[in-house]
Amino acid sequence: MNNQNSNINSQKIINEILKKNGANKNLKNGLENGNIEEILAGLEPDQAAKLKNLLSNPTATEALLNSPQAKALLKALFGGNNNG
Repeated sequence: MNNQNSNINSQKIINEILKKNGANKNLKNGLENGNIEEILAGLEPDQAAKLKNLLSNPTATEALLNSPQAKALLKALFGGNNNG
């Protein structure tokens, strides 16, 4: 998949997240820039706490990344197979 298609897919995913969570400026900027602090600031406090706890737990993060949903998301973002 070329870079333009990857960017289009990334933007579609960002738009879907914003639609579900409200068009929060911090969340939008964080998603577009990959800034976790902005993402956390753009979420509801309980959502931010859950995400922060998940990311601070390597076992839980690995389980999440190995889920079928995460694999589908990564494939949509980056295309091809995700063998590392």
